[in-house]
Amino acid sequence: MRALKTILVVIALSVAVVVNAQLPVGSWQVHFSYLSVSQLAQNAEKVFALSEGSLYSVNKHDETIEFYSKLFGLNGTYIHFIKYDDTTSTLLIAYSNGLIDLMRDGGVECISDLYQKQLNTTKNINDVTFHGNKAYLATDFGILVVNILRSEVENTYYIGEDATDVRVLSVAIVDDVIYACSGTEIYYADMRTANLVDYSYWHKLALPTTAQMTDIVNFQNQLCGVSKGKIYSYSEGAWTERFSQRTITSISVDNDKLIGYTSDKICIISSDFSFTELPVFY
Repeated sequence: MRALKTILVVIALSVAVVVNAQLPVGSWQVHFSYLSVSQLAQNAEKVFALSEGSLYSVNKHDETIEFYSKLFGLNGTYIHFIKYDDTTSTLLIAYSNGLIDLMRDGGVECISDLYQKQLNTTKNINDVTFHGNKAYLATDFGILVVNILRSEVENTYYIGEDATDVRVLSVAIVDDVIYACSGTEIYYADMRTANLVDYSYWHKLALPTTAQMTDIVNFQNQLCGVSKGKIYSYSEGAWTERFSQRTITSISVDNDKLIGYTSDKICIISSDFSFTELPVFY
């Protein structure tokens, strides 16, 4: 055992010496923690992972790993949220200080509007929904609309009474109707006819239960949400309980599948709301 420990220490020291020897004198090296992954995003080539404010990716084909930081083109330090848009082939990167990066094959473009904005709330991004060439960001004060192709903030929706702040947890768009979930309320407006900047065009949708709703998504062109551990869908003015086989804490949509998360498992839910439960990995 002592011999093995000695060999491991020697190998570790040797690797450290080789790595340091490769660095030119006076250059900087970035050290981040990549051990605790909290968010994932993906495109056809890569899986992007957010770990303790740092970003890296794994290539699906050759499993090579790439790390991203200010030294590699990013404009902020502590990343709070990531999401990939297939339509524009863009990874949206939101930092805790309000900076937003749009990373594409052509490089990284920074949007600083939220960073410069004076607010009484945090500048965290709670959720992002892509629609057309725009990203609708759920924030602690309302909804921020980003034009991805122009790399600019296009609008801000203050949807509370008298245009007050509302902490929006998630946003979903179904048949050109935009829904914003605050937990205790769901606000909605018709994107085809409403002036979404005007709070008076936003209305409230009754929840299916007295409990809060934690997530809303567009699944198979239906509004679906989680309340009291169950999944409900909204259609033709009524809520229907659709999934109660497991206690669901949150949901997302990927590749036309509804993903339901419990405290320790993942359920892959099909359009008929049958499900496959992924095995637990320790």
